Amino acid sequence: MQEAYYSAIFKRKSSRKFTQERVQEEKIQSILQSIEELTPLENDIKTEIKIMDADSMKGLLAIKAPHYVLFYSEEKPNDLENAGFLLQQVDLMLSDMGIGSCWLGLGKPTEKAVGKDGMNYVIALAIGPTSEPVHRQSKAEFKRKKMEEIYQGSHFSSIMEAVRLAPSGTNSQPWFFVEEENTLHAFCAKKGKLKAMLYERINRMDMGIGLCHLWLAGLAEGYEVDLFREVSEREPTLPNYEYTYSASLKKK
Repeated sequence: MQEAYYSAIFKRKSSRKFTQERVQEEKIQSILQSIEELTPLENDIKTEIKIMDADSMKGLLAIKAPHYVLFYSEEKPNDLENAGFLLQQVDLMLSDMGIGSCWLGLGKPTEKAVGKDGMNYVIALAIGPTSEPVHRQSKAEFKRKKMEEIYQGSHFSSIMEAVRLAPSGTNSQPWFFVEEENTLHAFCAKKGKLKAMLYERINRMDMGIGLCHLWLAGLAEGYEVDLFREVSEREPTLPNYEYTYSASLKKK
């Protein structure tokens, strides 16, 4: 399963032109079964992911699709990074299945789409059949920062290529990774007060998306990948960036 997700990294794209045809029920059930097997970034955060019909989302700027994958979470430290990490696995799963998907930063669920146990709605994916190709034909179609703009190091360049191709809100690509022996430290670009108010939530989820790509690429290259946060007194620092997570990579 994780190998299929990794392969999808190099061809996935955001779909916005949905046909409004419903996804076949057997595929919906397959997605729901795979959702139960996702790997979280944080094991102690309760979450819920469910697939709802077209009338489950509202908002003028919400992309119209036949289905939506809605993500709910209890409120805890690193809950948004965990959301990005988990839901990107769903995004890649859908791409591997040939189903279009697009992250929805705007729009809200309707009254019928309530999370269980008082969990908060976080974000959604619009999903369904599309009137355009679901996959890119080559990596040249990705519009992304150059490697040197997101990575300081050399040993893990192939893993970082998977991170470089990760999607992000408004394509901001807020991440920077610093290599230290067998570890990659992940940093998120700091914003001014106004931009922080607008983008902090999205950027934190973006970091989870980038970490998901790092984790999948590390596994694909035969590494044991341990994602963790350094204790406060040992946190790495980088000017104009905020430390988020670290990834230890050791060959199996």
